Amino acid sequence: MSSSTAPDRIASLRPRLVRGLRIASHASAVALGLFLVVHLSAPATAAVAPPGMAQDWASKTMLLGRVYYQGYVSEPLLVWGSLGVHAVSSISKHLLLLAAPKASSSDSPRSRSRLSSAHTLSALALLPAVSIHALTTRVVPAQKGVSASLDHSFIARGFARWPRLSSVLYATLLGAAAVHIVGGVRRIFRARPRQKDQTIAAGQREAARSADAAKRKRRREDAQKAGAAGALLLLLAGLARIVRDGALAGPGTLAKYDACYAAVWPFRAAP
Repeated sequence: MSSSTAPDRIASLRPRLVRGLRIASHASAVALGLFLVVHLSAPATAAVAPPGMAQDWASKTMLLGRVYYQGYVSEPLLVWGSLGVHAVSSISKHLLLLAAPKASSSDSPRSRSRLSSAHTLSALALLPAVSIHALTTRVVPAQKGVSASLDHSFIARGFARWPRLSSVLYATLLGAAAVHIVGGVRRIFRARPRQKDQTIAAGQREAARSADAAKRKRRREDAQKAGAAGALLLLLAGLARIVRDGALAGPGTLAKYDACYAAVWPFRAAP
């Protein structure tokens, strides 16, 4: 067997690997979406709470959500498992596509790994932002034994002590997440198998069908953008109300909150 067949084998295996990684990325994205709906319902509730009740409503909603995504089995699988699978499969898929020979990758524009796309750039922004958020609000509090008593006073405390850093972190989290989710929804629906026409239509009929499909696509994308913008505004309003209410906790609890923040970079390095 000649060694010249090795590149051919790699080239033939790459599409199957990319397809499998894409399926894993999309499936884990759906699982993460279920988690996010529950997780983000707390700040969304704060946005519509009566005056002075934003933190109370958000914290009660968060407690209900914890039953769903902080269970003995649900948290490792639904949260950390789906997050890890999504990150690893997506990064691996991009690396495989970037390593593809130019001739083969140019055959299908859809298969190219576009590092400059908004979807990919938002993912790159989310990697450090989500890591810092997870360490600050979940991992470190669990290590310090304050996770059970954590509520949205913790978020307000972070904004009170580190206003600029917290503003940048949450603006990145919410903004990049909105862009990434919109792009992800498009990719998931675009990847669905489509029924091909068995007959070739005439030129004018084909052009009309293509134009109609393009209009439907634009309307669908506009609706997705509008929905993402509305959700983003709702979450920002809820976050603003939580921060405005301030950290409703005693000095001892606030000291524990500060210790959690101080254990995580970049809060540890911030003045």
